[in-house]
Amino acid sequence: MKKIALPALLVAGMLFGTSCSSKPDSTATAKDVNDQKVDNGTVATAAGSKTDTKDVTDYMVDLANTGRTEFELSQAAATRATSPAVKQYATQTVSTHAKDEAAMKDEAAKRNITLPPTLNADSQDMLAKLQGEKAGADFDKKYLNDMADVNDKAISKAQDLIKNSQDPALKTYVQKMVDDDQKHMAEAKQLLSAMK
Repeated sequence: MKKIALPALLVAGMLFGTSCSSKPDSTATAKDVNDQKVDNGTVATAAGSKTDTKDVTDYMVDLANTGRTEFELSQAAATRATSPAVKQYATQTVSTHAKDEAAMKDEAAKRNITLPPTLNADSQDMLAKLQGEKAGADFDKKYLNDMADVNDKAISKAQDLIKNSQDPALKTYVQKMVDDDQKHMAEAKQLLSAMK
């Protein structure tokens, strides 16, 4: 009996230690919470079926993450970029995304959608790599490439949300986000082109 109990305790201890050391992804956690709300009928997205409602809540979570990623990348660039044009772009992006984030929280609250409180693992990694980059032209280029990539992802998710939602107010709000992100992506690409 003692021979069996010791290995079982060791395995249980390893599993417990492993589960405590790995943080759950913030977007995955928010999506799980929203799935429960959809199943309970407490989310108001006017999306039709439960599947469409889950899709809309997932897109909102993803958009909140991409918006927050743009905000945090831009905060880093606003202080560390060496190009005055890149610094100005970053500062304007911080301002735009601070307003967009407040509006996103308001739209989510109206519909009882939970948004992630922090960046997901991929976005945290992207931010850490940017922050680890030495200030200079390489930093500026990395920031602009990251912004083009994040904006492209945001536009794709926003367009999917618009297709799946039957909520006119949400569609209008998300279309404004698409317009802002298309502008940010074009500006990032233009600044990158000028640096080559």
